[in-house]
Amino acid sequence: MVGISPTIVGPAAWFKPNRHSTFGIQTFMQTAVGTRDATSPNYWSNISSFIFDYEWKHFSFDGDAGTVAGAAKHVKGGHTYSPGVVFYTNLRFSWKATRLFEPFFALDWQNVKGTYDRTAGQYLDDSNSREITLGLGAMFNITKHVSFTTRYSHSVDGRNIPESNAYYVKFVYLW
Repeated sequence: MVGISPTIVGPAAWFKPNRHSTFGIQTFMQTAVGTRDATSPNYWSNISSFIFDYEWKHFSFDGDAGTVAGAAKHVKGGHTYSPGVVFYTNLRFSWKATRLFEPFFALDWQNVKGTYDRTAGQYLDDSNSREITLGLGAMFNITKHVSFTTRYSHSVDGRNIPESNAYYVKFVYLW
């Protein structure tokens, strides 16, 4: 499936409490539609999280923790639903093997409260979910301003959610 997800816009701010750490907060609004039905939640939502990073000489620890809260979803000629609130965290612990090569271990967790049918006054069956994934990856610091990251993650525990079995690639250029 190919498609573009809904637009996400909003501010992010961070500060450095000391030269080895960064702490921040971000909050984004997500529009209701993407380019395809499969990529469209059909309701507006807010994605807010705390972000952090701590750097030691040979190791680093970074991640985020946050929530996603959605507005009511109205189905034309049907019911109105309140999507379940999502709580999540994404953590990464890495070893700075060399200036270029930084392998890491990742842990991702999410818990989703059930979807509430406002018209019927009840939660939808099996609409709550939870998942924990573990992953391994490596970041390649090509230059001070360019990095390339690859990662594999797999579900180790879940409820009412398809099992994650994913590969990720990220290219970053800082200016």
